[in-house]
Amino acid sequence: MMETDNKVFFTPGMIVKCTKLEDAPMMYVLKKKEFTIKVGDSKSNALQGIVCRYLDKNGVFRDEIFSTKDIVQI
Repeated sequence: MMETDNKVFFTPGMIVKCTKLEDAPMMYVLKKKEFTIKVGDSKSNALQGIVCRYLDKNGVFRDEIFSTKDIVQI
């Protein structure tokens, strides 16, 4: 995890946990998810969230998008 001016950058392979869930599983970061905003003739990318993979209670891998505010590195 890199930290610059109070901004946290999650990189693929990091082990993280969701702070909003009481019994949150350990997850690992796959990638960041962005979307494109088009205003007039210009385009810019905005961060949608961080895609994480985890095992659910049935032992099935799940991918889900989390806000950077809701996850912390373990």
